[in-house]
Amino acid sequence: MKLRASPSLPTLQLNLPMLNVASIVLPAETRAELVLALVELLVEAAQPPLEQARDGGADEYETHR
Repeated sequence: MKLRASPSLPTLQLNLPMLNVASIVLPAETRAELVLALVELLVEAAQPPLEQARDGGADEYETHR
């Protein structure tokens, strides 16, 4: 049995221009508030909801298929 090479499909590439925007200088107090808000969002996103953590997750039954 001889395998034939499949014709390669062209790939789509988007070339978007980079914007050169001047950076904004934030006051230290505002910067600290933004950093704390970002940390809170990251911590919340990393933790599963309590009901899912207790039951092993809503899709646990799918792990043993």
